[in-house]
Amino acid sequence: MLDTFTLGYHPNETENLTEDPELQRKLHGPSIRALAKAAGMSTKTVKAARQWKRLRRSTIDKLEKALLSGLPLKKTRTRSAEIRFTLDDPE
Repeated sequence: MLDTFTLGYHPNETENLTEDPELQRKLHGPSIRALAKAAGMSTKTVKAARQWKRLRRSTIDKLEKALLSGLPLKKTRTRSAEIRFTLDDPE
């Protein structure tokens, strides 16, 4: 007699980050390398998460855990439009 194996489909195994817009916003805080190192995954996976790609639930859990660990945020540059110069009146 043959032993058969039926492959089952589990639609909830991978999820989109659209379900959690707060997590999606938080993913853009730290740098890609720092987040990947803290979560123990590749930078390619972190980039996929930032682009709202489908990820495994365990990957999302690792990212959430890494974000809660208190990673430093990226240093942002000031835009030239935000810099204002004032000139003294020659009067």
